[in-house]
Amino acid sequence: MVRNLGADQDRDGERFSVVLGDRRLPRGWEFGLADQRIQRDAVMAAFNSDEWWFHSWAHGIMPWIGYGFDATWNMRLAYFHEQLDVAPRHTDTLLVDLGARW
Repeated sequence: MVRNLGADQDRDGERFSVVLGDRRLPRGWEFGLADQRIQRDAVMAAFNSDEWWFHSWAHGIMPWIGYGFDATWNMRLAYFHEQLDVAPRHTDTLLVDLGARW
């Protein structure tokens, strides 16, 4: 959680994640869920990543599943269900990440 002490309202942000497993391991499975809420004037750098479509004034969830092919290569499939606070409906996005670690 974070609170922007320089703002009078819309100043809070929160992100909660739970992860089971580790896709960075060979043949390793990973399952995760993140819940995010960032108000308009929150200190956003504590939470934001490029994966989320909206970086402020929004809320959403991200469940994902990942798999490690070997010690170098892994993959993650993530689903984003987000809503800008002023938008009439949620935005849904699928993201596939292919990762390598040497």
